[in-house]
Amino acid sequence: EGGSSQYLRIGDTIVLLSGNGDGLLASEGFVDQRLCVHSLDAEEDRLAPFDIRNCLFQVHTKLQYVAHKRLRKALKTKFGKKEDFTDAERVQLLISELSDEDTFKREAQELLANTSHERQANEAHFRRMLGKTVTYGESIQLKHAKSGRFVTIKMKVVADLQKDCFAVRLEDNGDEQSAFKVNPHSYAKSF
Repeated sequence: EGGSSQYLRIGDTIVLLSGNGDGLLASEGFVDQRLCVHSLDAEEDRLAPFDIRNCLFQVHTKLQYVAHKRLRKALKTKFGKKEDFTDAERVQLLISELSDEDTFKREAQELLANTSHERQANEAHFRRMLGKTVTYGESIQLKHAKSGRFVTIKMKVVADLQKDCFAVRLEDNGDEQSAFKVNPHSYAKSF
């Protein structure tokens, strides 16, 4: 709050270094939404040009997803679990294709309006918190600076390379799995 830049603040743009310090968390963000560790090996950089913008993340407050969750649940009940309900344009198209006599259409339109209000409230909250110092134990989200998508752990998807890990991807709006708790480097959980 004193203007010092030594502390992490909401709105800061950061780069995440791997645990052993030999790589940066990166994603192209548009065509490929997977996250990976980009090696800092000079030999590898000569083979493929490196774009530092792939490694930049903005620190965000933890957003609310209550309305989004209700809408996804209602759509899964109506259309089945095979559909992807994370794309807002796809959701609007599905709802518009319902007949006007379908009572679900009115309910879905109301839920969709609620998600829009929630998104606006999240944006207003972020603007209010901009510049606030992040403290240990606080939950934050990381927004990929290049694509505008949120880092999200996919709890039901296995990582491509390390089969004993969850997949980590960039998602357009994020969800409940997009929040991370800030802990000190030496944090150890007691059992």
